[in-house]
Amino acid sequence: MSEEKFNEVHQQLQGQPDGGGQNADVSDAEREEYGALIEEIGSTQESSQEEMISSIEENGLNVERFNEIMMAVRSDQELQQRLQQEMDG
Repeated sequence: MSEEKFNEVHQQLQGQPDGGGQNADVSDAEREEYGALIEEIGSTQESSQEEMISSIEENGLNVERFNEIMMAVRSDQELQQRLQQEMDG
């Protein structure tokens, strides 16, 4: 299923009109494929999250502290620049 078709089916199943403003019919096959893709996306996200948590902890932080640091970085331009310099060098 193409990304465009996935988004169209998603909108239809969420009750949103498609880009043309009309509701398109979603076939049973499209529903099944969409459902399988949603499951795969969920599984991939879960796996990625587990890897991220593991990486954070392997570097001596816990997730709460990491999130505090990231919030500070997002709100402070100078800190963003310092972090970027550290990552580049």
